Amino acid sequence: MTSSPLLTDLYQLTMAAGYWKCGKAEQEAVFHLFFRKLPFSGGYAIAAGLGDVVKWLQGFHFSTAELEYLATLPGRDGKPLFERGFLDYLGTLEWRCDVDAMPEGTVVFPHEPLLRIKGPLIQAQLVETALLNMINFQTLIATKSARVCLASPRRARAGVRPAPCAGAGWRGHGQPRRLHRRLCLHLKRSRRHDPRHSRARHACPFVGHVLRHRTRSL
Repeated sequence: MTSSPLLTDLYQLTMAAGYWKCGKAEQEAVFHLFFRKLPFSGGYAIAAGLGDVVKWLQGFHFSTAELEYLATLPGRDGKPLFERGFLDYLGTLEWRCDVDAMPEGTVVFPHEPLLRIKGPLIQAQLVETALLNMINFQTLIATKSARVCLASPRRARAGVRPAPCAGAGWRGHGQPRRLHRRLCLHLKRSRRHDPRHSRARHACPFVGHVLRHRTRSL
């Protein structure tokens, strides 16, 4: 996975340029990453993608080649979109934000922050798109794995591992298989220990075991 800060939208870059122009680039800000609606019309989601987020943030910086590319982008008036001073500023950026996050594999619900970024406004703005892509996709895949496991625990492994779309988000980590095994084992134990669960509680039998301290600082 690339660690390039250009894994973003032009919108984020122009917003960053606006902060720099107004002298607000270093102003402290707090951003929360959350979702509004559960996937698959289910009752829960499984947080995933934190490992890739940490690796990407650790390598966050603008290379000379990337800055040269940004210098070639024209505005609507045909002039350079970004001022030279702004590009020079980007070249000096070093990641200085604090990151709080749900532990990998935590059961999560709508409007509940999965990530919290605190630090210079311009840095928090520039990483928004990349973090949304990494967390959204991998949380979706982890949630689908849990649902398949619940629907057919004995056959879930065959249904999840060959998924052709999973490789892009998980390649080289071996994490989805380990996470999937832990989920299946936990779900089977939950059902065996408490067979009186209603159908609604079967949808997420380990909700009651969610850690009280739901976030941790990295």
